[in-house]
Amino acid sequence: MKEEEEKFAEKSRSNTPPVTNKNLIIANENVNGKTLGELKIRFMTKANISRIMKPNQLPTSPTSSTVLETGDIIKAVGTANALARIELLLGKVTDIEIPSSGLYEIKWYLVSNSNVVNKTIQELNLLENYSATITRIRRASIDLAPHPTTQIKYGDKILISSSKGNVPAVTKLFGDSLKRVGQTSFLPVAFGIAIGILIGALAIPLGSLQFKLGLTGGVLLASIFLSWKGKFAGVIWNLSSPANQILRQLGLLMFLTPVGLSAGESLVPAIQEHGAVLFIYGAAITLIPMIVTVLVGRFFLKINFLSILGALTGGMTSTPGLSATDSMTESEAPQIAYASVYPFSLILIIVIAEIMALL
Repeated sequence: MKEEEEKFAEKSRSNTPPVTNKNLIIANENVNGKTLGELKIRFMTKANISRIMKPNQLPTSPTSSTVLETGDIIKAVGTANALARIELLLGKVTDIEIPSSGLYEIKWYLVSNSNVVNKTIQELNLLENYSATITRIRRASIDLAPHPTTQIKYGDKILISSSKGNVPAVTKLFGDSLKRVGQTSFLPVAFGIAIGILIGALAIPLGSLQFKLGLTGGVLLASIFLSWKGKFAGVIWNLSSPANQILRQLGLLMFLTPVGLSAGESLVPAIQEHGAVLFIYGAAITLIPMIVTVLVGRFFLKINFLSILGALTGGMTSTPGLSATDSMTESEAPQIAYASVYPFSLILIIVIAEIMALL
């Protein structure tokens, strides 16, 4: 399991290139005397300049009107590819460090203001409005390189380099309130369930047949859409991680308790009437597809074992199975695979059940 966790983590890192930084000295004569606004460096290179130091001057946070001159030293932030492009455009790497000064501040901000959610970095225009630059975005424990089209999400942690005087304004813009992000609002949950019930009640034509997604399918599709939007109709639809964990555990408990109690009532009479035949059939129907799925996924498709477990529980629409898998690993691989497979499996079960009933 530990080996599979490491392989999954390595693959995740390769899919999301790490964000690093370099100090560059301006050596390209073609950019001498031009402003950052004129050069459109972020658009051209996908890298950001977090600070600049001119000869015999204190380092500052750059603005769009900052003029680049040969000999200036800048700190560029981005992926390896982005840093290679900005190095090609501006100059060469230098070992000279840019010291701290009282003119700028680099600080992490927590997005808790709903007014900026789903807005792009380009729309916020921090460089013009606040002399600030977003150098890194941390979302779900993954560092992302910011681009002009990157949308801000509720709960994001954003590393911003700004002039000292603009720190209060930037703080007000993003909220930076851990208490507010940690608060649990059940209004979105209630609305989401209500919308899901309406969707589940709709009769969907399928040729000469009609089927309904039902309560589970309707709520599932509604939750996937609303969570993807993040903010819709003025409501924040994302839950904080602690609230999510509590609701998951509570939901699992409320699901397993009545299922277990109702199954236990008829267990002994069923065995007395049919013997072990039904138990053997049930075990075979359950185990054979599971074993075949694991063997094919592992040895033919070369899928990570943790992802196979998540896909398996999702394909069976088995939430208790996912809970058992989660207890065996610290990785999020099973949850990601489960979430990818579960919606399709649930809808297929509903459709096939309707067709089987008609036949």
